[in-house]
Amino acid sequence: MLFVWVRITLQEVSKHVAVIKELIDNLPGIVAEALSVPGTDGELTSDEIEVKFETFGPFDVHSKDIEIIILANDYPERKKNLDERQTLIKEGVKRILYSGITGFVWVLPLPGSFGEF
Repeated sequence: MLFVWVRITLQEVSKHVAVIKELIDNLPGIVAEALSVPGTDGELTSDEIEVKFETFGPFDVHSKDIEIIILANDYPERKKNLDERQTLIKEGVKRILYSGITGFVWVLPLPGSFGEF
């Protein structure tokens, strides 16, 4: 299970609702494909990606229009080429978004434990 946290300016959401909706709809697949480690516990499908979407608050300090922060379980196979995986996500996002928007993708591999009920 991975957690994707998308933060964006309210102005961008208001101006580009359809594009932002397309991003949210496609982000689980983009992230799963880029961060999956086939044949291990790190193998992922888009159904295993949780996305939290929120607009910046009045007291947030930020320098970009959109931030995509990904919390992922730490697997050696994932870490050895993490920059390449992050680039795949960034490029997938850029294909959906429009020119002029600024942002970043930050992948954070962490030790973790997930349990469903």
